Amino acid sequence: MHTFMTRLIVEAGRLPTSYAPLYPIADFGSYAAGLPATSAIVSVLSGAPARTSSLVVGLLAYPALVAGLVQVARRFASPLAALGAAWLVVATAEMHAYLMWGGNPTVLSFALTFGAIASLAAVRHDDDARRAFPILATGAGLVHVIPILGMAYALPVSGLWWLRRGEPAERRAILRAWAPLFALAG
Repeated sequence: MHTFMTRLIVEAGRLPTSYAPLYPIADFGSYAAGLPATSAIVSVLSGAPARTSSLVVGLLAYPALVAGLVQVARRFASPLAALGAAWLVVATAEMHAYLMWGGNPTVLSFALTFGAIASLAAVRHDDDARRAFPILATGAGLVHVIPILGMAYALPVSGLWWLRRGEPAERRAILRAWAPLFALAG
């Protein structure tokens, strides 16, 4: 499915309006196009066929998931413990039905979601993290909606905790990082 969507995007040079000529489905927006759009960008930039770029993006989603998990876990543990925790989550992924439920798009969306969470945790110390958060969070939602909805559920609780314990400058930095998401939601 992702490969033919990638092919349609590459051939159209943009997001098409339908799945024709491959399928008689009128609305292209009926399925999240984030992973195929990413694969199409890789295909256009590299000159690789859609099937190859789809495979490469799908394969890179898994190390990206580990990297995202490590970035979040490093906020709470040593780098070695964070890597061990990330490995444990990925090694037992079959037991976490939600983690692998949607295949490559879900894995890539989780990777972007964990990256967004890690950047939000670093917002107090890093101006680039404040800019990265809305980009990563939006990208996660475009790739697959389930992980970002989970983050949206957990974000207010964790955000209130961060706001409560931070200095006034840190609180302002966190609120500035959230502002683009509030604008999108509004």
